Amino acid sequence: MRRSVALFLLAAGCAKQSVGQETAAPGAPPQTSAPTAVASAPPAADAGAEDAPATDRRHATLNFREIDGKRFPFPLLRGTVRGSPTWFIADTGATQHVLGSSLARKLRVDGQPSAIEGRGHLGERVAVKVAKDPALALEEWGALSGEGVLIADLPALFDKLDLGGVISPQALGETSGLAVLVDFPEARMELIPEPNALAALVGGGYWLGRCKDCVCSGKSDARAAAYILSARIGGHVARLSIDSGAEHTDVRLGSAAGKKLAPRASAGQKTQTAGAQYVERTAPAVAVTVGDVSRQLDIALVPGNEDPGCPSDGNLGMDVLSSCALVLTPHSFAARCQ
Repeated sequence: MRRSVALFLLAAGCAKQSVGQETAAPGAPPQTSAPTAVASAPPAADAGAEDAPATDRRHATLNFREIDGKRFPFPLLRGTVRGSPTWFIADTGATQHVLGSSLARKLRVDGQPSAIEGRGHLGERVAVKVAKDPALALEEWGALSGEGVLIADLPALFDKLDLGGVISPQALGETSGLAVLVDFPEARMELIPEPNALAALVGGGYWLGRCKDCVCSGKSDARAAAYILSARIGGHVARLSIDSGAEHTDVRLGSAAGKKLAPRASAGQKTQTAGAQYVERTAPAVAVTVGDVSRQLDIALVPGNEDPGCPSDGNLGMDVLSSCALVLTPHSFAARCQ
């Protein structure tokens, strides 16, 4: 049985300082109603958006490497930590940048205790520290802010494949008036004015989503947004998190959709997450609809509990997202897929 490289990345939240209370990541839950549609045409620019400094507009290449003769399923960014080159997974399922603890030790990046609560792909808690002076940079893009970068134990496969950690694309777009455009088919990531990013989607296929109430924003400034869309899986309603750190679309066994799919599922592959290992089950050829996008997918059924801070029934993975271009801001989400 082969060991999967999927499903191992982090969301993060901040524990409250009051005794006996905490909030789990990544933040306040989204509204339970269907996402509110945003106009198809690009909205008018916010004041000053078109005048955003040129130095704030950045770009980077998304790499899809071949490993052992097979295409690695996750988008990779070439970068450095304290001048040492490494690869990062561009993971929209992560709400903060994360360095692997083994790389941090190698490069002597100290970690400081923190009230932040890390959670893995299954909702499991993961011990994290805040990196001190990581000197993080991406090739072409340039230096990143070291504030809020976490250190966590990541699967051994990270070391084997020279993966230093993960980059949260949405955490790169905190500048007012700008958005992060993540275009998987074109293998590019850009920080550009939001109207320009939305204009790049027009005519580019089928809408996956255009919404504001699908954004799950945390109460902590150290954490970026998560994006959760309404979906139908095998005819059953579900909420799926946009997660480019997941190879396959999955639903939790305990969700309503997971319970309905379980009788037709068979045992699948071993999978390692940031804080757990499990054998997933797979339900074949399931009809999945998100927005105007419909696919027949093999759905992974996974254990674990939803994140109480930002609840979802599962994750929309790269089996769909690889055909999509996403526009990510702290207050809105838009995507079209080929």
